Amino acid sequence: MLDLGDGPGVIDWQRFGQGPLELDAGMFLATVWRLGLDHEALAGEATCALRALLEG
Repeated sequence: MLDLGDGPGVIDWQRFGQGPLELDAGMFLATVWRLGLDHEALAGEATCALRALLEG
């Protein structure tokens, strides 16, 4: 569950698992990074999510 500020959001996990783990990780990173760019108020949260994934 993600807090999008004006309501909840969810990740559609059915779109993941379509190939190698590296592909899924790349898609997740790109999606979260883009969310941070498109919504300035969420940039900090996006950075935290990216850092958490990259640091394991």
